[in-house]
Amino acid sequence: MSVGALPLMVVGRPRHLRPFHAGAGPLSVDELPAARRLLADTYGLDDSSAAVAIPDRAVDEGDQSVWGLRADGDLVSCVTTVSRTASW
Repeated sequence: MSVGALPLMVVGRPRHLRPFHAGAGPLSVDELPAARRLLADTYGLDDSSAAVAIPDRAVDEGDQSVWGLRADGDLVSCVTTVSRTASW
């Protein structure tokens, strides 16, 4: 899935992935279901489509990452990124 927009900023892959409780940061595999629900609710996707858009492997792959934004402890936004140099 893509909105077709060029990135507005470059975010490097974090060295130490860890859960976060406030602000923005990388998501863990355990946090992906919340990100998928947010995506499904926003775009009217079914569960399987949301799982394709935000795959588990994005947390561990060097060319992908999943970031989220929390407000008052709730995930309110997320983004899945793929490196431009990724070869498929």
